Formats: sequence, C-alpha cells, structure tokens
Amino acid sequence: MPRIPKFQTLTFLMAALAPIATPLSAGPATNAKALSEVRTFEVTGLDSSALLLQAEANEGLGDPYQFAEPVETNIDPGVSGTWETLPDGDELWRLVVVSKGALSVNLGFSAFRLTENATMHLYTPDGKTVFGPFTAADNENHGKFWSPVLPGDTAVVEVRLPAGEKGDLDLVLGSVNHGFRGLRVPKIAKSGSCNFDVACEESCGWEDEVRSVGVYSIGGTFACTGSLVNNTANDRRGFFLTADHCGIGSGNAASVVIYWNYQNSTCRTPGGPESGGVGDGPLDTFNSGTIFRAGHSVSDFTLVELDDPLPSGANAFFAGWDRRNYSPPGAVGIHHPGTDEKRISFEFDPVTITSRQGTSVPGDSTHLRVADWDLGTTEGGSSGSPLFDIETKRIVGQLYGGFAACGNDLADWYGRVWKSWTGNNTNSTRLSNWLDPGSTGAEFVDGITQFPLMLSGVATVNDGSPGGDGDGDIEPGESEIALFVELANSGATPITITGATLSSKTDGVTVSSPNGTYPAVPAGGTATNTIPFAFDVAAFVECGSTIQFDVELAWTGGGATYQLCLTTGPLCDPVPLFMPTGSVGIDDSTGNGNSTGGIDPGESRVFLSIEVTNSGASATEIAGTLSSMTPGVTIVQGMSAYPDLAMSATGSNATPFAIAVSDQHPCGTPILLELGLQPSGIGAATFPIVLQTGLPSGTDTFQANISSSGAILDLQTLIRTIDVPAQGPVIDVNATVDVDHTYMEDLTITLTGPGGESSLLISGRGGSGNDMNNTVFDDSAGTPIGNGTPPFAGTFRPESPLSAFNGTSASGTWTFSTYDSAQQDQGTMTTGTGISIQYQTRECTEPLDVSGPTEWRIY
Repeated sequence: MPRIPKFQTLTFLMAALAPIATPLSAGPATNAKALSEVRTFEVTGLDSSALLLQAEANEGLGDPYQFAEPVETNIDPGVSGTWETLPDGDELWRLVVVSKGALSVNLGFSAFRLTENATMHLYTPDGKTVFGPFTAADNENHGKFWSPVLPGDTAVVEVRLPAGEKGDLDLVLGSVNHGFRGLRVPKIAKSGSCNFDVACEESCGWEDEVRSVGVYSIGGTFACTGSLVNNTANDRRGFFLTADHCGIGSGNAASVVIYWNYQNSTCRTPGGPESGGVGDGPLDTFNSGTIFRAGHSVSDFTLVELDDPLPSGANAFFAGWDRRNYSPPGAVGIHHPGTDEKRISFEFDPVTITSRQGTSVPGDSTHLRVADWDLGTTEGGSSGSPLFDIETKRIVGQLYGGFAACGNDLADWYGRVWKSWTGNNTNSTRLSNWLDPGSTGAEFVDGITQFPLMLSGVATVNDGSPGGDGDGDIEPGESEIALFVELANSGATPITITGATLSSKTDGVTVSSPNGTYPAVPAGGTATNTIPFAFDVAAFVECGSTIQFDVELAWTGGGATYQLCLTTGPLCDPVPLFMPTGSVGIDDSTGNGNSTGGIDPGESRVFLSIEVTNSGASATEIAGTLSSMTPGVTIVQGMSAYPDLAMSATGSNATPFAIAVSDQHPCGTPILLELGLQPSGIGAATFPIVLQTGLPSGTDTFQANISSSGAILDLQTLIRTIDVPAQGPVIDVNATVDVDHTYMEDLTITLTGPGGESSLLISGRGGSGNDMNNTVFDDSAGTPIGNGTPPFAGTFRPESPLSAFNGTSASGTWTFSTYDSAQQDQGTMTTGTGISIQYQTRECTEPLDVSGPTEWRIY
C-alpha cells in the first residue's frame, strides 16, 4: 500500500497563551514572564486521521504499533526560545512546542547534558501535567534524552540554572513527536471492550506479575509491551524482555521510555462501553533510556537493560522465567492493548509448541501457540508482552503476534524462552549470558520484588466479633471482621514499619479500622500486625465472590502499596454453622483410669462428651467423627450421632467418644483432636479440639519485668518482650507500665500474648502531659485510663480488656509494643514495666502400669 502523503510546516512565533500556574517541583518564579511572551515552535500540516490509517496499514504488513509521527528539528537554546534573568540571578530558558492537532506530544533531545545545578521541567500550558525536575543525574554517556508523553498538542520546555553555568548547557531538541493515538489520550481507536483491566478480580493471585509489565515507546514513535525479568543472581538488575520485531536495537535503545503502573484504578466491566473507552491510568512513573543486550529474530526476542535505577514509585516485580522444553497447561498474558491501560488475558487450555504462525506440533519449536483466549484478548501494542505459565507463574515467551481480537477465537504466537536461551549462540543473540550470569545452569527462576518488603501471601480473618458468626469465613452482613496481614522481608536487615493502611476496592466492603500496627520485620522473616485491621461486608455482596483491598505500607526510607484479595464464604443459602462450646465431659473411670476427671498418660479408655452449638440453619441427622492428630493418642471409639440441632441449639454426642493415651505421652502436653460434623444434605465441617493432660492442682502467679529499658522514637514502634515459662491456662493478667515521655497523647501501648491475643492498654490519652509512673492496668480497676491524667499513677482499666488472655496458655513470649505517632517528643520505657499472670497449674500422675493383657472393645 502506498504511503499517505504528509504535509508539515515548522514555524517559530510568539505564542498567544494564557499565563501558566507555577509547575510542581521548583518551577519558574512567580514573576517570570507569561507564556504569551515566550517564543513558540509550531508544527502544522499533519493529519492525525490519515496517519492512523497509514499506521494500521503498515501494521498489517508486520510493522510495530505506531502511535506518533516524528518531526525532525534542531532547536538550540543558544538561538531559539526565550531567556530571562530571574530576580535571584538564575537564568531561565523556555520554549513552547506546538504540534497542531496532536493528541499527545513527546520530545527527543539529540543532545542532553545538564549542568551540575540545572533543572529541566516539561509541562502542559495548563500546569496539570508536569514532568521533572530532570537534573545532571539524568545525563547519560550517549548524550540523549527522550521525554514521556504529554497530553494535548502543546508542551513547554523549561531549563533553570545559575548564570555561571549557562555557557556549559548542552541541549538540542532533535525531534517533536506528533501523537495520533494511544497512551491515554481521547483517541480515534481504542482497545477492545472484551479486555479485562488488571484492577478486576480476575487478576487476584497475579498481583506480582502485573507489576512486572510496562508499556514503552521507541524514539517517541513506536510502542510495545515488555516485562522486567529476574536473573539467577537475584540482584534486581533491570533486564526488560520484549519482542525483536518491535524494533529496538543498539542504535535506538537509548530512546526507549518505559511506563510503570499504567493501569486503570477500577475494574471497567468487560464488554461494557467504559471498558472500550479512555481510562484513568497515570503516566507519571517511567524510565527513560535503556541499553541493548541481546536479540534474535527467530524466537522474536529482545532484551534491554534500564540505564537508570527503577523509580521508587514503580513498586515493580522482576518476573520469573522457565527455559525448559515443555508445553504449559494453560497461560496468562499481561499486556497493553493499543498501548492502553494494562490488561490481563487467560487461556485455560494447554498451549502448543509450533513454528511461528504454524499449527503443526512441534513445527520448528520456536513459538508457543495460544489457540484462543478464554478471557480477554491481545491487540496491537501488546507485542512483546510476557506469556506466563498459568501454574508456575513464570514467563515462557513473549508475544510475536496473531489474529486474536475481541469477537473471534483466533490464535496468537509467542517466541519461546526455550529457544531464546541459546539464540544464535552469541552473547548478543541469547538470553543465557544475561539471565544466568553465574552460569548456574538453572532451568527456571522465580520472581523477586523491587523492595525486600512485601505481603507474604498469608492473611487471616477473625469474625468472632458481635457482628460475625465466628466460623472463620467472610460472609455478607458481617461487621467488624478483624484482618491480620503477614509481611515478609527478603532483605538482609530488619525493616521498621512506620505506617500500614487498609482501603477497600470492592463495592459494599467498608474498612472500619484502616490502621494496623506492626513490629519490625526481621531480616529473612515475617511479622503480622499486632493491632488488626477491620472491615464490614454489606448484605448485598455475593457469596463466593472476591473482595479486593489495597494495603499501603510505609517503612523507614520507603513505601509501597500492595493488592490483597480475599474470598467471601462459598455458600449463600442459610446453612448450619457449628462451633464447639468448649465444654468437654471427661470420664476416666475405666480402662486403667484414675477417675480424676482429667486425662493422664497410660489411661487406655477415656470417654469424651463434646458439646457443640449451631448458629446457622437447622441441622438434622448429624454424624460425628473424632480423629487424633497427636502421636501416641489413639481413637478407641470415633463415631457418634448428634441430636438434631435447631438454630442456636446446643447438643452433645449421643454415645461417648473414647481415646487411649500412651504412657509415653509427655506430662502436661496438650492433645489435639479433630471433630467432624456432617448433617444431612451438606458437607462435613471439621473443628480442632484441644485437651489438656495432667491433674488440675490449684493456681500460681508469675511476675516479671522487661529486662532492659528502651528508647521510644518518633514514628517508630518499640518492642520489649518477657519470656514466661509458666505452664497452664491464664486466669488473670495485670500489667505495669513505667514510661518517661513528655507528650503522652503520642503513645499507643499494646500487650500481646504468645497466641496473638492482645489488649490495648493506652492510646492517645493524656494530651501534652508527662510520664506513666508504675501505672497498673487491671480489669477490675474502678477508673478507666481515659479518665486519668498524667503523670499516670495508680491502677486503671485498660482501653480493651486484659481478659482477652483468659484461658490462653501462659507459656511463651509476651510483648509490649509502644508506638509514638508524632514527632518532636521522645521517651523511654523503663525496666519498671512488667506483667503479673495468675494461671492454673497442672501436674501429671506417674505413668500407669499398663503391662499385661488389656481388653479393647468398640462400642
């Protein structure tokens, strides 16, 4: 097809523009000249509609996705633009660049070397989009710079520097790129509405991989998708994998601009008009400039390396890869169709090994064929995007192309990592040298996050509040569901969490307690919030649906936001909801028992009556099954029926269960059993039953203080622990706190037991007053801490009751967590801080003589 003629006019003139609001990040002084007094460089004569038609025709011939038309220029601040001297003596140079009718503008600087104290900003005349400041840190050896895209047809270039450095500025604007589609502009062509935003619940479980993918431009003209990839050194080196046919080479790699987190903030309903429309993805997090490392046309791969560190706002992920010769059982594609906001596509059937655009298996084995996408699709601009194995979540290829689109079930082909690994057997044509720098021979590697701190993948809920049913499931209509989110630290040093905030992304799910408190996350370890988040679920939320949260974390020196997905209970209709009441009848009067009503080693037949309650729908024909999870404890009688239980009814097994305990079972060690209940017409529910061994023998009290004082620092959490050796269930806990601090309202102090239960002792009390002088916290105190005044002295009721520990095991590590929520005032927790625990003691009888014949019967 012949190329459509293009006509363009390049003109310098004075712009008739309104004054601009001061841009962000050290923009021009407020008394700088208005933009109407700044010289303008204008490009005219380009027809965006004609350019689009030509680009679509060229793509049909195999060209990469083009979104802008380049116009060569040679603009030097020495002869063009407008200089002025600011009142502080700095020199300011500005140029207004207009490309008439463009939907976006981006700029290529063929010479770029800022002086030591110079700053450059790029912005739109209305001041709504501002990039910069760019500084001497952005200078590269190749001496070039390509800007991100600015919406609209006008961009302002501004450089500010001390007067003494003006003569050393080396800056030449070599290209103005006229955008006619793509990259978040009101465009003529939009990506298909059948696509799934990565904000949709379908991406749950793929949050990390989503953060590895970016859209990029080459020379401000062409665009494709690619992904960060890990290497066997796990050193977070900035390797970026894409397609060879997108056109990156050693001569233009410096012109690559990669955009991170360009994705819609909400899930636009697939198939709806919004999904095919303009989204709200930001383009303000990017890397400008790469280094070509390797490429090979046979498997259509290119590997480049970022020439600058990732920006902290990228919160990126270095995806894993798999170079083995196999066919994945299914696949996921994450990409930017039409260079629009990031989307995710699913193929639930096995992919096949073929030739490029072939169907025969295995063909020349260079490509993977996705026969048809089950969810979503790909489009122009998706080229170079990664294909992930649906089970391992590792990259197995990058998109060459195909015929897939909304409304069809046609195929796509991906160049295989297996083939690209050896390429054409040179460093510049294979992946192996770069992704396995130590020549380990690894066949696959998993991904790694940009930051050592991330969500571990473990999150637990507690719906035992008055607004929940206590079954451990998230269900419509429940309120004040407590949420504990575990963090993992893959780094070599501990990380201090300074803030943790939960927000909901799902309609009908409201966060009632958005702030969580974490202890320091140890190197190579995990930590869970000591103060839970909490949320409510509206009655209209569907059972079995996915709910999405954002967890925003701040730590010393950084921060990031991670997505968390949870699932509501799978059953919508009313069902029985069983829960053991904690009442267990014990009869040890037979089978070598000693008739004490306790369980002791050597007793060969202990009868158990286990009471349960039903808080759900009526249950009939309930079959009970008991099993042992403890070595040395066997089930003598494990089957029994339960009576029919209406809602709120309580009942016990009709005939007793029976267990036998080895004479070698450690004295005082709990026994763990599992009780399964299966009513008619519904699956079984299983509950843990924990029984203590030994004879109850009165009470004792353990008292101890923290072993060392600690500084309470601004916006940090002080952790002090006490190890309690005492064995037995807690009857009562009191705490004593001794703190020197000059502004008590700043402090939140929590006591946490070995099992994770906690009591909030004091939070935000006392205003600007000082100190806690051996302050005792006791549930039986007459005065709540909120009615006290500093210096706090005497005995008070805590913010939340210490009875939360009653019945839990006293043994283990008890933790005082002290968080200072403000700056300026610091203090000390002294060794006067401690705990007093009253607990029930237990002792075991001597092991019983069980030698000789023993009768065993099934009842």
